[in-house]
Amino acid sequence: MRLISLLFSTLIIFSSLGASAQDGEKLFKQNCAACHTVTEKTLIGPGLKGVQDRVPSEDWFVKWVKNPDGMIASGDAYANQIKSFSDQNMTAFGYLGDEEIKAIYAYVSNPPAPAAPQEAAAPTADGGAAAATGTLDDKTLTYLLVGIAILLVILIGVL
Repeated sequence: MRLISLLFSTLIIFSSLGASAQDGEKLFKQNCAACHTVTEKTLIGPGLKGVQDRVPSEDWFVKWVKNPDGMIASGDAYANQIKSFSDQNMTAFGYLGDEEIKAIYAYVSNPPAPAAPQEAAAPTADGGAAAATGTLDDKTLTYLLVGIAILLVILIGVL
């Protein structure tokens, strides 16, 4: 019985760590990149470079992302000014939490510098190209840690 409760506790802890690990860049790419860029380039919506200088405040940005139509209907001056940017209305992202939207705001306010073109990998002694170093994304790391925790619990149970 203790083994089962330990297993569930471990799973709950690891799953909560994975949910909080999403950052502004990942959220931007999942929710915003279809219509916006972090540069000045216009897609469907305006490029978001310099958004921190254009919008009234970060709190205004949060309200706008959650409910753009409501902001326009409320008579907000800036919302009504930017509604004419495109014929398509911005999608409401009411399911995003305030902290998630603030993470997006922080990301678009200070995006990473564009990556310089990479040179071809240097050949190795066996004639192949050198392997590129990689990193694990949050989801993969979470699954890996949960798997290790499960294996440890089973090992402890066997011992």
